[in-house]
Amino acid sequence: MSASQAQRALIRVFERILKVDEEGNAEGEGRKDINVVCRLLAPSYQVGCVLGRGGKVIEKIRLESGAQVRVLSNDQIPPCASPGDELIQAMHFLHHPNFTSLSQFI
Repeated sequence: MSASQAQRALIRVFERILKVDEEGNAEGEGRKDINVVCRLLAPSYQVGCVLGRGGKVIEKIRLESGAQVRVLSNDQIPPCASPGDELIQAMHFLHHPNFTSLSQFI
């Protein structure tokens, strides 16, 4: 899967924010235990592709990235969602040994 220029730019901005957060502020106070949470609205007909037959695709994503990926319940879907959208959440501990860059997820 390839990402658009806008998606790549957004990832670069997000990675820079995380880098500053980890390196610290002017006083050198950085955070070492950072969880990154990404929520994505997707049409329900595409959610099955993320899960995969028998959950094999989502399990592969979890193993390769260390991310906790799940489809959230309907009561957590934001008002901006279109009818038929579902909410996928990926939560990742930034210092997981398999983490190299947010770009690995696109």
